[in-house]
Amino acid sequence: MNQVEMSMINIVLHEPEMPANTGNIGRTCVATGTSLHLIEPLGFRLDEKSIKRAGMDYWQHLDLHTYVNFEEFKEKHPDAVMLFRCGDFYETYSEDAVTAAAILGITLTKRANGQAKHVEMAGFPFHALDTYLPKLIRAGKRVAICDQLEDPKLTK
Repeated sequence: MNQVEMSMINIVLHEPEMPANTGNIGRTCVATGTSLHLIEPLGFRLDEKSIKRAGMDYWQHLDLHTYVNFEEFKEKHPDAVMLFRCGDFYETYSEDAVTAAAILGITLTKRANGQAKHVEMAGFPFHALDTYLPKLIRAGKRVAICDQLEDPKLTK
């Protein structure tokens, strides 16, 4: 069994843009034995020269996993339900939305993604996380929370 399967907590950063924040999260992961998953594209480089320049001498001790995109992450971790913070809501998409709607008793909707294809969606207010998260866990699901680090009012 690899460390990802053994870790109780895994941190997933979806398209992180700030190297300093990612470095701090990586340091915390090393200290706590937590795995860090980075979903590209990244707003910075992870080559050896960039890591040395940033003074991240702990980086080689990090249990780090990178993925080309969200689909690759889901392919490798199909049992993880991804909750994306979008403004005042946590949203789920595709198969995760179908799963979350069934377990949580919330409405399943669809939205066109611009390619004449529809994507399932289901969500709940962010302040209800303490109510819904335990239900997903009790149902045997692993949950990855992709929280919004920037102020939603300041983003496009």
